[in-house]
Amino acid sequence: MKRLNKLLKLILALVFLLTLPLVAVSCSEPAKEEDYGLYYVFIRDSENSAHYEIGGLGSFTGTQLTLPERYNGLPVKGLLKGVFAHSSVQSITISTNLTYIEDGAFMNSDQLKSIYVKPASVYFKVDGNCLIEKQTNRLITAVEDFTIPSYVESIADYAFYGKASLTGVVIPSSVKKIGDFAFMNCHNLQEATLNEGLVYINQSAFYSCNLKSLDIPSTVQNVDSNAFGDNPDLYLYDESGVLYVDNWAIGVHDEIVDLTFIEGTVGIAEFAFCDAANTLTTIVVPASLKYIGRSAFYACRGLTSAVFENYTDWQLKDEVEDEEYEPADGQYLQTPASAAFYLYNSNGLGGKYWFIMD
Repeated sequence: MKRLNKLLKLILALVFLLTLPLVAVSCSEPAKEEDYGLYYVFIRDSENSAHYEIGGLGSFTGTQLTLPERYNGLPVKGLLKGVFAHSSVQSITISTNLTYIEDGAFMNSDQLKSIYVKPASVYFKVDGNCLIEKQTNRLITAVEDFTIPSYVESIADYAFYGKASLTGVVIPSSVKKIGDFAFMNCHNLQEATLNEGLVYINQSAFYSCNLKSLDIPSTVQNVDSNAFGDNPDLYLYDESGVLYVDNWAIGVHDEIVDLTFIEGTVGIAEFAFCDAANTLTTIVVPASLKYIGRSAFYACRGLTSAVFENYTDWQLKDEVEDEEYEPADGQYLQTPASAAFYLYNSNGLGGKYWFIMD
């Protein structure tokens, strides 16, 4: 009996010793990372480096979300376009590891009420209820009761896209560019104040809002296609068939054969008269004109006569020099080989970027 007890004790001691390493390993394992049910995209940076992006909310249905720092042992660095579209998220905290946010990540996120950024982040900050990219001073998005800081230099594409709660906005003079679709489908936006210093109003920037009036600053050099599309209360309907917003010609509302711009017209928006391609034959350009957008008279093959009241600034060229060219300052230039003639502004106000025909 004593021998049996001794053997039993020996076996128990051996089992105990064998389990000790297992306990030690178990204690050293890192805590389980919280994935929140999000949809992650694996990105291989190099042979020895990789990270994850958040491509969607997956099964997450909560109202408050703190973005994870890591997933599967790798940093979570990016947010992709449309991540928060039509979601129920009301509050979000930006993680320290997040280094980039794609344009459109917050489009159609009208439920979002607050954004926080962890203090250690070197890439993003919140100021005036606006999410700002530090290195570029670019406004990515904003939530209710926001004020755009006076140092912001650009408004990102899709920044306010689909924000039904937005009724008014003031763009400070520091902003040089309003991005593509920045305020598109903000159906209750009735007032927008644009200040001197603004240079570019990009494609569909204010498309399908509810703007009633607007002053375009004298510093604006380019209004892209459909920048003010579907804002019927905003337009001035000229008897010649031209649509104006302030002193910029942006399109047509009737068939046009002979086009004379009203005196004081400063600019012509990109693709403004492509809808008159089948009828337009003659244009008269006033001395006040400074800027003509890319492809403003796209496909107007019947256009045979152009009269310029100011031959000092604008000169007519008979030959096409380059088929395609984009100056370093970012102004557009496209010269299709079949173009009959093109124009350039010799004093640099408009740059070489208007071509009449395709």
